[in-house]
Amino acid sequence: MRHRISGKQLGRTRHQRQALFRSLARAMFIHGSICTTKAKAQAVIPLIEKICRLCQKGDLSSRRRIFVVFQDRKFVNRIVKAISISFADRQSNFTKITHVKRRQGDDALIVKLEFTLPVDLKAENKSVPEDQDKKKLSPKQKKNEK
Repeated sequence: MRHRISGKQLGRTRHQRQALFRSLARAMFIHGSICTTKAKAQAVIPLIEKICRLCQKGDLSSRRRIFVVFQDRKFVNRIVKAISISFADRQSNFTKITHVKRRQGDDALIVKLEFTLPVDLKAENKSVPEDQDKKKLSPKQKKNEK
């Protein structure tokens, strides 16, 4: 019997599902939208919504809970900054699903999962301070320049 068991198994073990959800969520935050099957999209939406709510808080414990999913401190800081700016006035419904097509081989419904408002992570990643773009010199080279 299936009493009080929530979530979709998607024909995978628990560790395979966790890896799938993490990679889908990461791709969603990097690109802003992903194309996947409807079942996978519906299964990963709760994780993405929870991460967005934690990003809005932005405190240390929230960042640590997001770090559990992504295991990358720089990426966590980037998404917290971007999401808190983009969704400052919103408490839920961060994502939307749009039907795209049916896959030819198995007739699975392919959907586009995207954020309701634009989130730009790429612009924040490209900014480099001016002192870092100069070539670093060894002590001997510095001495020779003088």
